[in-house]
Amino acid sequence: MRSRIFQVALALSAALLPCQRLFAESSTKAPLVLAAASLQESLNAIADRWANAGHVRPVIALAASSQLARQIEAGAPADLFISADEQWMDDVAAHGQIVPSTRLNLVGNALVLIAPVHAPQHVNLKYGASILSLLGGGRLAMADPDAVPAGIYGKAAMQNLGLWNSVRNRVAKGANVRSALLLVDREEAPLGIVYA
Repeated sequence: MRSRIFQVALALSAALLPCQRLFAESSTKAPLVLAAASLQESLNAIADRWANAGHVRPVIALAASSQLARQIEAGAPADLFISADEQWMDDVAAHGQIVPSTRLNLVGNALVLIAPVHAPQHVNLKYGASILSLLGGGRLAMADPDAVPAGIYGKAAMQNLGLWNSVRNRVAKGANVRSALLLVDREEAPLGIVYA
């Protein structure tokens, strides 16, 4: 897990090198980075490296991409917006809130079905499989499938597997992917859908 976070941090660092000039121009003011909650560890590692190089450490505000996009559209200042979903970046761009030439795809990810570390589950997710028995009386933790990228993707994956209709009323919706992870980590949900 630690090496994966380091790999993502390195990829983000390399992709953000063009932003050095932007951040360096205001060397006394901390840049404000609004970013998807799933990037917490990676962005903190990058911010620490930036600060260790003698720069002002960026202020990182983490939330669901949908929440951040709405804040930007409402006038929230941001030096950098890192969305977990192209749709929300498109939305911010449509509102004229980005400099189009600065937009790029930084990294990708995959979804995984997780279980608490002390209660591992062996699941064969194939079309038409049932996970209701694995949920028992519990719920499937995931980010809000109507608004948050990880939830939207999770719902689409479950639909493609023919599983959504059986679990849709058993979903514990989180404000972001990290809250879904927390529900499973605390063993408040037997399964969850999060980013790898």
